[in-house]
Order: sequence, then C-alpha cells, then structure tokens
Amino acid sequence: MTLRLIFFCIALTWTVYPVFAENAVITKIQTHAEKCSQAFLDERYDLLVDYTHPKIVKMMGGREKMIQRITKGSKEIFSGDFAIQKVSIGTPQIPEVVGDSLLSIVPQSQNIKTPEGILKLDSHLLAISEDNGERWYFIDIGPINQSQFEQLFPEYAKAISLPEKTRPQLAR
Repeated sequence: MTLRLIFFCIALTWTVYPVFAENAVITKIQTHAEKCSQAFLDERYDLLVDYTHPKIVKMMGGREKMIQRITKGSKEIFSGDFAIQKVSIGTPQIPEVVGDSLLSIVPQSQNIKTPEGILKLDSHLLAISEDNGERWYFIDIGPINQSQFEQLFPEYAKAISLPEKTRPQLAR
C-alpha cells in the first residue's frame, strides 16, 4: 500500500509540476509586459528601453538615442488632443523554445483619446527571453509585418508567425 502511494505521489508531481511552472512563467511574462507598458504611460523611457530587446535598441542608435527618439516622438504624437488613456495586457501564450530563446505572443490593447473619440487598438507584443525565462524583453509587433519580422529576427521568424492584424475601432 505504501509503495503504491509513493508511486502515485511521484506520478502526480510529474503531471502537476509542469502546469504550475507554466503558469508561473506566463504570470512573469504578463507582469513584465505590464511594467513595460506602465513605463511608457509614466514617460519612464529609460525603463521602457530596459524592456526592449537589445537588437532593437542597437538599431535605434543605442540606449540614449532611443530614449531621445521616444521622448521626441511621444511629445509630437501625444500633445494636444491625443492621449493614451489605457493600456491592457492580455494573457500571454505558452512560451515556445526557439534555439536558445523562449518566445511568447502577448495580446495588448490601447485606448487613445482623439478629437473624434476613443480609438481602441488591439495588437501584440513579442516576449523574448534569452536566459530561460529570468528576464523578458518585448517588441511591439503591431506595426511590423511578417517580412520585416523575418529581416529583423530570421531565427525566430522560422518558428513563429505573427498574429493577424486587426483594424482600430473608433468609439464616439
């Protein structure tokens, strides 16, 4: 009887542990994505850049240059009648192993106040971890297409396809 109980406990551990580990990783991705989004809303562009994949930071001319570009662009776009009211992060997909990285698609929704009403934009972030889930970087994949993604990250583009784009919705 005791031997059966031990085998049952071992079998239960093998089946339950991966579910708990998977949930912990998804929660970590979502928490980091929320911190990244909040950094943008709080105009903490230094922190936003910390959450941006190093390849993108390099393409933008380095950390300081990227912070300057984001600051300037945000002031131009969100001055006057335009303002981000809310950013919501959805439940990330279960991460996929691609080479030495973990990848997850993260749904994102933004509400932007415009003179015509509230514009709702649904898009996605690509979460990337290169250290087995300890640290997560994010790329806003809303503005890029599959071809651009293949040029930027050919090693990832072979393994995943970007989600379909959705049209912004205007609520008056």
